[in-house]
Amino acid sequence: MRDHVLMSQEVPAGPTVLVLTALQVEMTAVMAHMSSTTPEPVGPVVCEVGHFEASNGLPWRVAAADGARRRCLTALLGPPDNPHVPDAQTVEILAPLLSAGVVDEREAARVRSSFDLAPYELLLAHGMTMDMLVPSIVEDLGSGEFGRQNAAARFLYRLPASQSEQPLGGTLDISLGEKLVRAASGEPYSFGAAEAMSLSYLSTWPRSRLAGGIWAALTSSGGRRLDLPDENHLAKLIAAAAGAGQLSDVLDRVRSLLDDSLKRVPDNMAAAVSDELMNLARRYAGGDQRALDSFAAWILERK
Repeated sequence: MRDHVLMSQEVPAGPTVLVLTALQVEMTAVMAHMSSTTPEPVGPVVCEVGHFEASNGLPWRVAAADGARRRCLTALLGPPDNPHVPDAQTVEILAPLLSAGVVDEREAARVRSSFDLAPYELLLAHGMTMDMLVPSIVEDLGSGEFGRQNAAARFLYRLPASQSEQPLGGTLDISLGEKLVRAASGEPYSFGAAEAMSLSYLSTWPRSRLAGGIWAALTSSGGRRLDLPDENHLAKLIAAAAGAGQLSDVLDRVRSLLDDSLKRVPDNMAAAVSDELMNLARRYAGGDQRALDSFAAWILERK
């Protein structure tokens, strides 16, 4: 074990043992000294995962050298040029390391190339979170490959409401709403995405995702051109926002997205889209109707 013990350059508050855990026997030795009350370590360890208190009271720092990191990744994922589909244990080992940001770009790319081969359901069930999965989901929805699009869309609308209604933060929700609606509208078309455009599913979306969806429904060419929407999709997105009592706020967010993205607004298209929105407004009353009328007037001014 002497060759597998690394020395820290910093002087710790107490004794620190750095153990290279490329071999399962070494991981077993480390686990034997871990207190059951300390954070659950992951192993085999492919990079530094932090400090732990051992059962003998000493602070331990578990790490692995670069060569061992590469060998561990190959054992878990296959070679870089021929990645394998990960099993549940591999996902459980690597997901916390991705989340903690302690793998470098090359290592993260190897993990992604393997995880991209796995069903989203497996990844989510064994440690990957939605915000970690959404970049791949967005890429799949916009790929133009029916298998990838349909798998991503069906994974999304089969999520329990407790997961699909959680905001993802940043631009992730906007991107997710946009890509799903574009795929359902034919940019490119996905049967799975069209199936996802149900009011029951859209009603679980947070505000930014609804805004991204409405923005996509009103535009083409990646948001650069105002276009006549699919009436059915737009009506359901509007209904979902109104049902949540958030229509005015959602439309304000759509205004901001359109301001940033539109490059061309033909006069006849602005009038046609405005008329479509005013027709939708007649289905509502009170504040929701006023919000839609105001938005329709704003669209008309964009010509």
